[in-house]
Amino acid sequence: MEIYRLLGKVRCLMLKDTPSVRGGEGSEGEEEKGKEDSRNIAEREAVLFWSRFLLLEMITRVSKNIIRKKMRTKMTATPSQQVFNQVVVDHLNTLLGSRGAKFWNSKLKKKLMAKFEESLTREEMLSSYSIKAALLGGQSGGM
Repeated sequence: MEIYRLLGKVRCLMLKDTPSVRGGEGSEGEEEKGKEDSRNIAEREAVLFWSRFLLLEMITRVSKNIIRKKMRTKMTATPSQQVFNQVVVDHLNTLLGSRGAKFWNSKLKKKLMAKFEESLTREEMLSSYSIKAALLGGQSGGM
């Protein structure tokens, strides 16, 4: 097994072990609670950052494979630099354009789960969850 295939597993473990922000519990002094909450918030933010980073890495690897597959198909018929450029541009337009919601919410999620074990949380697997928005900071990124 290639090591990068474990990225989803690492991400899953990171998200499971993230401390929740506690407030108003226990008999500690107010100052101690504040320090602990600050540490938990900082830990949570770090986990969110690395979780998004790993997700982006997995999406990049899946995209690379999609482009390579399209290239093999198109280049056998008419090999040229223009065909190569068009395949890449079309895929980037799908990823970054406003019409790529169907790709992000179904095809990409399926490919991520197939290539990277446990790469998405249950919440992220929902069709209503937007991975693209989470990467851009619009959703919590699986937490």
